[in-house]
Amino acid sequence: MTTGPLKARSPEWVEQQIAKFGAPLVEAGTTRRLNSHQQLEDGVATALSQSTTEDSVALAFGILHREALRFNHRRKRWHVWDGTRWRDEATDLAFEYARRAARQSNSEGKVGASRAAFARGVEAFARADRVFGLRATEFDRNPWLLNTPAGTFDLRTGEMHAHRRDDLLTKCTAVAPSNARPVVFERFLAEITCGDKTSRTICSAGWDPAFPARPATTG
Repeated sequence: MTTGPLKARSPEWVEQQIAKFGAPLVEAGTTRRLNSHQQLEDGVATALSQSTTEDSVALAFGILHREALRFNHRRKRWHVWDGTRWRDEATDLAFEYARRAARQSNSEGKVGASRAAFARGVEAFARADRVFGLRATEFDRNPWLLNTPAGTFDLRTGEMHAHRRDDLLTKCTAVAPSNARPVVFERFLAEITCGDKTSRTICSAGWDPAFPARPATTG
């Protein structure tokens, strides 16, 4: 059986879909909104303007969620960016986004596009997309980066930088570094050095750069 060309959709319809597709991005924690046709890459605009297929919906999915999702092929699990780290996602969020995308692009009312199998197909395409797919070894690959709620601490330099997606960190400490006086640590040093100020200063220096030496204090 020979099929005809894909049915083209009007620019107005494409604009409506772009407005709808912007919502998952905001929910995923990004500040980027897609409010105009020009803000979508050519591939997505083309996908949205053609007949609904798993592949065309997956193309749109790939652009819309590229900042919010990653897929670990070793663990067969999705990770979602929460603003601090790539958190393990265990609630089928990617499937839900695929389902929404299928529903929103299905202006023709095709029964097949409303089935779970269709959304699973969209998700399967997305897993293989180079935007999302990563090896397990690509996550947490830098042992010198300590991720904290306040930012990422570089143990080599003692410097803190803002959380970055490209660091691919999946873990985060419960507390952040503080410039407050480390009372408990200083008490510990005083105990193990029997109050000797010189020994205490030497021991403190050994923790640099994460715990830079402080001048010995009396009392």
